[in-house]
Amino acid sequence: MKKDRLFSLFSVFVISVLFLSLFSVSALFGRSADELRLAIGIDPDTLDPIKITTTLPGNITDFVCERLVRVNKEGEVVPLLAEEWSKSADGLEWTFKLREGVTFHDGTPLDAEVVKFTFDRLMNPEIAVPQRSDLGPLEKAEVVSKYEIKLVLGKPYGPFLRSLATTLAAIVSPKAVEESDQKFANHPVGTGPYEFKNWAKGKAIVLEKNDDYWGEGPNFQSLKFNIVTEVATREMMLRSGDVDIAYMPPAPDIPSLRRDPDIEVKSIPSTRMMYVFLHTKEKPTSNKKVRQAINYAIDKEAIVEKILMDQGEPVTAPIPSSFFGYHRIGSYEYDPEKAEELLAEAGYADAEIKLKFLHPSGRYMLDKKVAQAIQSYLNDVGIKVELMTMDWPSVIKHIMIPLEEDPPQDMEFLGWGPAVLDAHFTLYSLFHSSQQPPSIANTGFYGNEKVDQLLDEALSETDTAKRKELYKQACEIIWEEAPIIFLYTQNFVLAYDSDLEGITMFPTEKFDVVDAHFVEG
Repeated sequence: MKKDRLFSLFSVFVISVLFLSLFSVSALFGRSADELRLAIGIDPDTLDPIKITTTLPGNITDFVCERLVRVNKEGEVVPLLAEEWSKSADGLEWTFKLREGVTFHDGTPLDAEVVKFTFDRLMNPEIAVPQRSDLGPLEKAEVVSKYEIKLVLGKPYGPFLRSLATTLAAIVSPKAVEESDQKFANHPVGTGPYEFKNWAKGKAIVLEKNDDYWGEGPNFQSLKFNIVTEVATREMMLRSGDVDIAYMPPAPDIPSLRRDPDIEVKSIPSTRMMYVFLHTKEKPTSNKKVRQAINYAIDKEAIVEKILMDQGEPVTAPIPSSFFGYHRIGSYEYDPEKAEELLAEAGYADAEIKLKFLHPSGRYMLDKKVAQAIQSYLNDVGIKVELMTMDWPSVIKHIMIPLEEDPPQDMEFLGWGPAVLDAHFTLYSLFHSSQQPPSIANTGFYGNEKVDQLLDEALSETDTAKRKELYKQACEIIWEEAPIIFLYTQNFVLAYDSDLEGITMFPTEKFDVVDAHFVEG
């Protein structure tokens, strides 16, 4: 009896020790085979595909809402919700055959009528769609049969198929949208491998595995996107095991992260061009010489080398070198004396220039430090800069203020990384006069009739050589007029648990974790 009691007590002790050991291991490593935890830098302003203007919210939405086609890691357009497609000889009609047996997270079946609803919504002039122009001259969607949809263009548009692979063209549930546009912006409903669960503003977004997914489902039951604006905090959370992936870790810490055997760091060149838009309709930045002076006043190479720790490259044209239509022009080399000369020629030799500089914190790699460096460089040539530091949703609100409503800032630090590596998707969005606020992108209110003409001609030109020449001319004018501070393209960097495999990264600064899983080292 005594032995039995002692044995029972010993058994309880052993079980308790094992339990505590397991608990300690879980607490120590913090990771789970069921949930993948990520630390990202911004709280999205919306998760509605047609409203999204920023890559990271688009990336989150891509797990929920799928497109007709997608671009794989080799850069090829491959099937997604459409199994196959064809186009007419004149390039004006595109017919897509849809997958059968696909359902949305709310139970709505996928068919041609549903797809038509998505494109009708995209083309509805009463709905604000900031990047509607990415779909070019799309005129209408026609139902051919239950599982066939035809998209009709007004004129040939070279980048059309690739534009359908972007978040903008994600197919959405009519039932969810019609219930409430506002609710849908905070609770998207699609056909993707994950479905939306909840969003605690400023804290985290959680997605749950779609058990009824039509394709091969993900390995993790849930994805948790922790919203952590401070880049150093994201790194600390990764090192302590509180998250499994840290989005864009601090560039200065990348060497030490690489030396940590428990952490993997992957850095690839991205398509994101970083710039500062200078408001071209208001003094003093309405003066071209002032804008040129500002470009000469800033040492871009030093910013890339000393702040970004070489995780980027100074730009040599108004578009990244990886884009179709790229034409190398050169650089505004660091020359503060030249800057002061140009300011004098513009009539500001003795006049103090004061500018308000809007910039985000946590959206881009070391964005706050880069903004502070720009402030210091401009101060050295007599330009006093007041920093307006804001979270990303606030930045979006400010840059969409129309000129007639008198935006409070004179310049804004932004990045542009389109999903399609074609000059049109940067040059048109940033520099065509039609894209000024309340549209998105041309936030400096830049307008040049010749540039508009060249970009319009290039858009409908089917001859590759002629199209490239048109973009060359546009790039040369834009560079000379300097409506932006031409900064750099930044690398796309993820740091993650070294036992995590199956992450795919894209130059467009998006990543896929559907195939991600832990492998014991």
